[in-house]
Amino acid sequence: MDKKRRLNDLSPKLILQGIILVAVAILIGMALIEIFYSWKSDRWVSHASGVYITLAKDLSEGKFYLPLFGEDGYRGTRYFPLYFSLHALLIKIVEDPIKAGYLLGLIAGVLFLFGVYQFVRKSGGSFLLASAAVAAILACNLTQALITAIRGDILPAALNICGLALFVGTNELTKKKLAAMALLFSLAFAAKVASVCGVTAVWMILLLKRQIKEGMWLALMTFLGFSLVIGISQLFSDGRFIEVVRSCAAAGTSLEGVLKIPTRLRNVIMNLDGATQFLLASGLVSLIVLPKKQRTRISTVYFLLILLVTAIMFSNPGLHVNHFLEPLAASVLLITSLLIIRAERFEMVALSAISSILIIVLGISLTSNNRTAPAKYQKRYALVTEYLKGVKGPILSDNSLIPILMGQNPFMLDAFVFRMLREKKTSASFEKPLFDRIEEKWFEAIVLEKWASSFPGLHFGEGFYESVERNYCLRQETQQWLFYLRCDDRKNVNKHSHLCKVRVRMVNQFTTLSLKLDKSPRAGLQNST
Repeated sequence: MDKKRRLNDLSPKLILQGIILVAVAILIGMALIEIFYSWKSDRWVSHASGVYITLAKDLSEGKFYLPLFGEDGYRGTRYFPLYFSLHALLIKIVEDPIKAGYLLGLIAGVLFLFGVYQFVRKSGGSFLLASAAVAAILACNLTQALITAIRGDILPAALNICGLALFVGTNELTKKKLAAMALLFSLAFAAKVASVCGVTAVWMILLLKRQIKEGMWLALMTFLGFSLVIGISQLFSDGRFIEVVRSCAAAGTSLEGVLKIPTRLRNVIMNLDGATQFLLASGLVSLIVLPKKQRTRISTVYFLLILLVTAIMFSNPGLHVNHFLEPLAASVLLITSLLIIRAERFEMVALSAISSILIIVLGISLTSNNRTAPAKYQKRYALVTEYLKGVKGPILSDNSLIPILMGQNPFMLDAFVFRMLREKKTSASFEKPLFDRIEEKWFEAIVLEKWASSFPGLHFGEGFYESVERNYCLRQETQQWLFYLRCDDRKNVNKHSHLCKVRVRMVNQFTTLSLKLDKSPRAGLQNST
């Protein structure tokens, strides 16, 4: 009789646990399918990805932080070196820059999710709670996109969270553990200059706990790590690193940008997928209802810091949804902190909350417009490479991946940064080499992203499109691309026109989906600091 009663008492718990396990399995399975087809189609490989790929390709050839303009054309980036340095190493091994980028994204994604899992487990969370946290984050379209986008957003987030995971649940902070944390936080900084929230959160917690000695050791070792990152980069770039990054980062800053932060944040949040929006909102609710004893926990401090830093970053133009990956992770970690079981009487409430969150995320994912049937996935760049088969001369594009795919060295690294530098520089000599080459018809083909042409001056700056229209003829227009050739130069390119039109019809459904995020400046994972 007692045994039967115990089984009856356990049944609601078992049901909730079963719901959680099933939801976790479905969410992870759906995410893996989306990731697979994103790899297959190059769906999220944007012109911002092209910048990272070009930087990695340059480094694989021994070129590191080239001048803003030189014999290789226009360079200049505000990206820090770790991500594209690892990408360059993988290019040496894999040889294909896109496959190497996908491999690096997969490694960074696994590290990111492993860090989340370890953080929850070491905070006292159960296997179910940690698995649910991983599944919820992976189910977000933002996470899936950044794993497959070949860009440096997920690696610094992964390193930061792994550093935090080393800290939580630790009774004694030895110098070895502090050194390991400092190493991870320094590597996060080497991947993204704004990735300082992890170490700052740990340092603040140590001060609140009056662990002054440990806090000073961590600060000292992390500062040493940051200094090594800058010093080594400056050394191997022949003294160009600081000047190049400073010029590109400062080009977009202004008082007007600070005033536009609320508007930019609103616009970007509206472009986030539904699951990410829901989890961010849940994180804010968790912050409000958090018990007083948890307000000084690492998850709370990290969440507040990441929100503050993210908001400040949006004073710079060109930032988009990719910068919400770390806020997403911080939000989920805060939610799990609230749900961690501390007494048996709260277990059912926690399980109910976990299952409810997962069911909502699953419902959002199943009805998401970002999900596409496998049959509709086509290679994003297949049309471009097919059309440009007959082009042998230089190709100019606001997506530097296109010249690379055609076996060329890109003349323009980042058309958006080029435009910002033009606006900051008083001398017209900076843009003169580009416009002279257009006037002289030095480029055999100019391939432009169609969405960017809807915002005059967004890429390249004022006067660019007028100069192109004056000196080149538009030979082909698709939903994604504008193909310009010399007006008297038909060559063998036009023989591909009929094939291109057929392929345009084939990929229309896919490109319509991809362009949903491409309707605002630097839209849909287009840029990051």
